[in-house]
Parts: sequence; C-alpha cells; structure tokens
Amino acid sequence: MRKLLKINSLPESFDLTEIDFVDSFMDNQNRNTISHSPWGKPASPVNVDFVLAYTKNELLLKYWVKEKQLKATVLENNGRIWTDSCVEMFINLNPEDSFYYNFEFNCLGKILFAYRKDRENREFSDHSILEGIQCFPSINTEKIESQLGDFEWSLFVMIPSTVFFKHPDTEFKSGMKLRANFYKCGDEMIYPHYLSWNMIDTAKPDFHRPEYFGDILLL
Repeated sequence: MRKLLKINSLPESFDLTEIDFVDSFMDNQNRNTISHSPWGKPASPVNVDFVLAYTKNELLLKYWVKEKQLKATVLENNGRIWTDSCVEMFINLNPEDSFYYNFEFNCLGKILFAYRKDRENREFSDHSILEGIQCFPSINTEKIESQLGDFEWSLFVMIPSTVFFKHPDTEFKSGMKLRANFYKCGDEMIYPHYLSWNMIDTAKPDFHRPEYFGDILLL
C-alpha cells in the first residue's frame, strides 16, 4: 500500500540564512515515522521521525533519531555512508520515469548523493554539487566508533534544487507530485537494521526499489 505524504511550504517571508529560525519551523511541523521493518524487527530498538518541507528552490528535510547504538566512522562524502548510523531519502522528481536521486546521511552529516535507475546503475554527483547541500547535525564530533548506550540525535538538511543535476531547472510549487521513500539503516553497526517509511516487499534488504516509493504532494 502506497503512503501519501503532504508537505508544506515555508512562508515566503522566511530568510533561509536564519538557520535557527528555519530549523524551528521544521520542529513545529507534523512528524512522520519511519517504522516499517520489512526484513524483521531490529534487535536493538530504533525510533525515527522525519519532516519534509519546501520552498521554490529548496527541499528541507529533518530527521530525529533515538537508538541504542551509534557509529560514524565514514568521514568522506560519497563513501560507505550506509554502514554508519544512517538516514536516507530516495526521491523521484518525475513520477513518469523510474530514475531517482539517492541521498544518504550519517549522523555527522556526511553525504552520499547519486542519480540512479537501480542499485547497480548509478551516477555519483561530483563534490562541487555536494557542497551545495547544507547539513546541520546535532552531533558535532569528528568520529564515533561503534558503541552502545542511549542516543538521541537529529539532522537538518537543506537541499537546493540546483543539486538535482539531471533536472537543473526544477522549481517546487503547490500541486507538484513527487515519489519518495525514507529510511534508517546501519549495515555495519553492532545490530544491523533496515527501516522504511513506505513498506517494501522483497525477500532481502533492498532500498533501491522505486516501485515501493510513496507519493509526495506539495501543498
């Protein structure tokens, strides 16, 4: 069953350089939960919420995570981000085709960003494009080796439309329809886990399945 997510625009009066003000706007939106466990319940509890919003030229994304483990050892962009404490958004700007953009973020705000048809057929963005994505993690350390405990962290991300390098003239506006799925994973954590917003029906863990994306409607 395909979910529908309706997202709000920021008021035009907002100054996006006032990061704390914009971040507060995200905090006050209705949160969505990443709670499906398509391949079995995680051995260690994980709770994840997110909010997506937009302006004419940006997508704004924020995650809130509570988990019993933490890991952030990938310190380069376009590295093996999915092996850390990782949140992801796979988004299709044109529901008429099956290509999508693949965003992955670890809890330190390191990024993997690619344009894909599926898991194997991909084109990574160059680092000059990655520099346009602004990440504001609540955790501000250089590296986190695998550890157990009680952890809470958040990540606020501002994604300008210019980073969608196959769709350089994209403008977001009311009535626009997108397709996407949102994830939490940690492939090489002490307790690996795979959570999704929209349910996925495959035998093995595989987020790269656009046929299971949910619908996004811009209000």
